[in-house]
Amino acid sequence: MHLLIQVRTSYTRENLDKAKLFLLFFIGFKTKSVLSEEQLKRRGFLKLLLSLLGSTAAVSFVYPLLRFIAPPGEARIKQMSLRKGEIPLGEARDIVFNATPAIIINSPERGYIALSRVCTHLGCLVEYDKGKKRLLCPCHAGIYDLEGNVLSGPPPRPLPKIPLRIEGEIIVIG
Repeated sequence: MHLLIQVRTSYTRENLDKAKLFLLFFIGFKTKSVLSEEQLKRRGFLKLLLSLLGSTAAVSFVYPLLRFIAPPGEARIKQMSLRKGEIPLGEARDIVFNATPAIIINSPERGYIALSRVCTHLGCLVEYDKGKKRLLCPCHAGIYDLEGNVLSGPPPRPLPKIPLRIEGEIIVIG
């Protein structure tokens, strides 16, 4: 780039030769000495412009393709904590843990339970039915118990459990 700026400001033969070498070495263009200096400048500039536009088009195609093929790693949350008072007895709270929607249920019989909210059938988000003490998938009527086991419907496997432990008044998830 520095050489091209020099060619535009100073028209000495030495600077034109440097520009030719630059174009030949880095861009791969060959210039013919039969052409005049004005034609060389014009051709070199047009070839440079065309190569820049072509490489921009190639990069704008290749970059999204590479991002699609090799997606970046997810940022993982090692642990998450909540206070016990945030989830009253018999209630549930929706959270997002490691980029996965999850639910924490404070069951009177079983205590605190953490499950993924993503249905194992087609990936819909299950909802907590407080009255019937179960999880219901609204898409295809899949029904899970509070342990995440399939009671009825099309889900092929239970909801994934998320490990949690109680430390005093704090619920530690993960």
